[in-house]
Amino acid sequence: LYTTLEPCSTRVENVADCSSIILKADIKTIVYAAQDPEYSQEAKQRLEKAGVKYLQVKNSAIIRQAIDLFNSTSNKPFLDWQLPRQKKL
Repeated sequence: LYTTLEPCSTRVENVADCSSIILKADIKTIVYAAQDPEYSQEAKQRLEKAGVKYLQVKNSAIIRQAIDLFNSTSNKPFLDWQLPRQKKL
C-alpha cells in the first residue's frame, strides 16, 4: 500500500480505522510519506505487531516522481502531495 499520510488508528463515526482495514485486507507492506501528527505511533505499533512492514519515504523528489508516474498512467483525478510544515523553534 502506498499512501501520502500514514494510516490512521482511530475510528471515525461508523467507519473502521485504516489500520483495521489494512489488517483485514492482509496487506503486508505500507510505504507512506508524512506522519500523522496526532496518531503517529499507534497504527505503526499495531501494524508492525501484526507483521506488516512499515516504511516512511522522506525524500520529496522520490515522492514527486511517484505522483507524476501515477498521474501519467492513470485515469484517476490528479493527486498532489505537499510537504508538511516544519516547526520553527
